[in-house]
Amino acid sequence: MLVMGSMEWASTIERGEFFCPKCNATKSYQRKIARPFLTLYFVPIIPIGGLREFVICRGCRDRYDPSVLVGSNGIERASAAATAATMASFDMEILRLMALMIVEDDYVTEAEIQMAMRVYQGMMMQELPRSELERACREVVALRINASRYVGIAAQGMTYDQKLKAVQAMFAVAGAEGQISPKRLKSLMDAQKQLGLDDVAFQSAVKDATAWVA
Repeated sequence: MLVMGSMEWASTIERGEFFCPKCNATKSYQRKIARPFLTLYFVPIIPIGGLREFVICRGCRDRYDPSVLVGSNGIERASAAATAATMASFDMEILRLMALMIVEDDYVTEAEIQMAMRVYQGMMMQELPRSELERACREVVALRINASRYVGIAAQGMTYDQKLKAVQAMFAVAGAEGQISPKRLKSLMDAQKQLGLDDVAFQSAVKDATAWVA
């Protein structure tokens, strides 16, 4: 039986002192970046979601947004690097989600391949090489990644807008042939729950996705 899960891998990028709101005093801090990984038998294998940046007070151990450092020690970084990394990570999430939809029913068609490449270019404003898409499909098959489980883990690092785009990408690929198989339909319904989208938001995303299929 496959044992899959997720874990967060954190790394300290800065140390210093700041005014902790909870301690109400100047305390040492650690500024960290973290990224969740999909694990197989408890071994991290695939990064999922985006980089998250936070500050930990060494006194009370509470976590804070990096903006807490502004004014404490002159640090006014807007986390541009972390934001860029998050977007790059979302590119990979969209690619894997579409790959999971393509291989969901164990039958890959040219229409699905072309749809995935079209959606990726439209959403990410850059071309998706066919070889990269094929590699992603081989990867999810080799690792026997479950679509519903993957969506649930990946959703933890997504913004609301990214969740809507994820639904659009999955639906567009699932309906590339003009109809959606029962297995793919179930994956889409599961995705709604895993992403935490209500019916109105989900239906709106699906409606927007029809523009790709048309």
